[in-house]
Amino acid sequence: MTLKSLTLATVLVLAASGAALAQKVPTPGTGGATPAPAPSAPPSGGGGGGGGPQGTPSTVPVSPGLVTADFDSVLQIAQRNGEARIETNSSGNRYIVGTYDGITYIIEFYNCDNNGCNDLAFSAGFDLDNADINRINEWNRTKRFGSAYLDSDGDPVLLMPVNLAFGVSPQNLNDSFEWWKAVLTDYAGFIGFR
Repeated sequence: MTLKSLTLATVLVLAASGAALAQKVPTPGTGGATPAPAPSAPPSGGGGGGGGPQGTPSTVPVSPGLVTADFDSVLQIAQRNGEARIETNSSGNRYIVGTYDGITYIIEFYNCDNNGCNDLAFSAGFDLDNADINRINEWNRTKRFGSAYLDSDGDPVLLMPVNLAFGVSPQNLNDSFEWWKAVLTDYAGFIGFR
């Protein structure tokens, strides 16, 4: 398989999975894993509810002094950087909808247990009539952070997963958000949204 075929196959697989859109109506639950369902009661420690892939609870231990992501702490970080709120989709999965620099995005939580979530994914979609797959491919070839693809409507999407397994420092969690803001604004300019 050639690199061109592999790139096209990857874009098609990502597009077929459905895009998490932001400048359209956000569509959570499309990051490729099972998002965290809303818990029936708040778990101790403020975690985001159970459910890793296929609904199995996460069993990755967190090292002392480190944190995983929980809805409240990530929401607080998002709110320090713009408007943000927690929403729940029709399947009962909670996610954050935020706005930074006039761009709407969502944060989905994955592999969660009572201690928090072991990974999360930032995503934003842009309703553009002239999205160019060659431009999207250029982003993926030249940028280290943030994966780009065209959704099923041909609109550009940006996805940035963050691994928090075994825990990270609170400063690292804040830094991941700073990276997202930088990548998001760079991508918006790159695709001609601004």
